[in-house]
Amino acid sequence: MKKLLLILLLTAGCTSPHNYKDPVDPSQVTTQDLHNHAVMLETKYQRYNQAEGIIWQAYRTDPALEHPNKYGSGGDSCIFTGHKLATDVFRYGVTKESADLDKVMQSLRGLYILTHISGTPGVIARCAFPENRSSEWGYPESWGGRDQRFVHTSQGNIADPMNGGHFPKMVYYTRGTKDQLTGVLFGLATAWKHLKAENAGDTGRVNQARLVLARISEDVYNHLRAYDFKIRDENGDNDTTADSVSGLLYVNLLAVYRATVGITSPDRAARINEKYGDEFSSGFFNPHDSVNIFSSFSGYYAWNLRHLRGYSIYILEENAERKSLMRRWFEDRLWQYTSGHLNAKFAFIQNAVNPAIGGLEDALFSMKSLRLKPIRSYSSPLADDERKPSLLQVLAGDTDRFVLPPHLRKPTSYSTWQKEPWDVGHAGNGASNSTGLDFMLGYWMGRYHGFIPAK
Repeated sequence: MKKLLLILLLTAGCTSPHNYKDPVDPSQVTTQDLHNHAVMLETKYQRYNQAEGIIWQAYRTDPALEHPNKYGSGGDSCIFTGHKLATDVFRYGVTKESADLDKVMQSLRGLYILTHISGTPGVIARCAFPENRSSEWGYPESWGGRDQRFVHTSQGNIADPMNGGHFPKMVYYTRGTKDQLTGVLFGLATAWKHLKAENAGDTGRVNQARLVLARISEDVYNHLRAYDFKIRDENGDNDTTADSVSGLLYVNLLAVYRATVGITSPDRAARINEKYGDEFSSGFFNPHDSVNIFSSFSGYYAWNLRHLRGYSIYILEENAERKSLMRRWFEDRLWQYTSGHLNAKFAFIQNAVNPAIGGLEDALFSMKSLRLKPIRSYSSPLADDERKPSLLQVLAGDTDRFVLPPHLRKPTSYSTWQKEPWDVGHAGNGASNSTGLDFMLGYWMGRYHGFIPAK
């Protein structure tokens, strides 16, 4: 009787995965096709998804229009401009072409704007666009719902360290969060580690980029330090519960600052090392597991934050003992929960940290599947049929059966990888375009680290 009650308890509320058989076979996509798709997406990105090097969603005022004709709200532009900088660095690392270094400089300039356009160095703006192009963003009407305390227009006297002169007057929105800072640090860390003058064809511009990287890092750090590591705007204000820079994110910040600016105080260096031990401890049980295990049920984006923060710290670390500790942490605290999720970004990060940890065949399949996903926000074939693991199934580790190939998942404006791998969403009409960043980041990261074959 007790056994029967236990079975009933464990199966209560449990669901069954989709049994849909898609007629399209992602395995037929070639490596040449992957390359061509990445190149095509970059062309579309330049035309429809960026302004002044800052990433934006692309929308149509009428779904019948062939091309997008307006930009979105940009609430996460800062996060994903950092992603785009990393993408461009990986691409340039593969091609060494001057045109691809142009893309690095473009995205770095965008990230500089987002951390300096307020006039107070280090203040994080979620997004910013030129005031003289306001109609393309539907401003001010479409921004009426935002807290106007955090919507401002710059004075037009902010120096442009990359192109000379000054940035144009720009409308910007602050109210920054930990997520925004994570994107900034990911871009900074990846560029600092993988963009080296000795490996470049244009040492002058690469050295210029590294100076700007160090300046962003120092200004962001100093502004945060001035407010006891709370994210604040130029007036010292914010209105979010996600403003405290602590834990893994704090170590991430310290790692980037230490690498780009340098820390000479032995006491401060010792405190950093102590923080590593606090965050990357392993063993049979870690208190973080009690939170991590729920991320696949509610808050999937947290997996992205942990992977990005961990990767940023790891690639900048030079101490062999700490790197070994981190490799164990990646495997025990992240990979065991997400390895079956057909998430190419996670798999490539994991294998960059732990070579041969596995999952690369699945990652390549997921990239081929993502290649088949429409650029426009058309419905998944499974739209509105939301079958996902229950809380009990998540706690039992029974999630992999629910994972869908990326081309069957719901449309996303920024990145497929940030959403639950069983989320099919609702019916869509194709009014928006994907930025293509999920594919471009996955492809060029995979190429750079040798996980995706050359075309």
